[in-house]
Amino acid sequence: MFPPARRLAVSLMAATSIITATGCGFFISEPEATSPVPAPRTIPEDSHPDQSKKIAREFVEHVANNGPNEPTVVGHVKAVIGNWGKEGGRVFISTDHAPANPDDEPPTGTGVADAFAEWAKGQDKTGSVAVYDAQGELLYGNSLF
Repeated sequence: MFPPARRLAVSLMAATSIITATGCGFFISEPEATSPVPAPRTIPEDSHPDQSKKIAREFVEHVANNGPNEPTVVGHVKAVIGNWGKEGGRVFISTDHAPANPDDEPPTGTGVADAFAEWAKGQDKTGSVAVYDAQGELLYGNSLF
């Protein structure tokens, strides 16, 4: 019979081999590009409010003139905060929508997120988008575009 310490060591080595062989690990890996980082519960601070409002106006105008999405939903957009480009990024959209109602189907904010994703893809940009209500609380988050 082996001493308890050796049995433990052998068991740990076997478990490590199995975990390594299956592609699992002990450490948390970086999220894949298809798995966005969870959106913050409240909208981040806007360090460039004039630029965020300008982008929001361009976005709303584009949807009103060209978008298949309902312009009245996008008309609630007040600021588009964040950075995004060909390599990805994160966008936080401030709206004047009322706080979310859990019974809303689809959830409030999906139309805004979908319209933004379509607009951004048309500019060859990628990332994730989250939509916030008038109080800065998350309405809908992590749509990839």
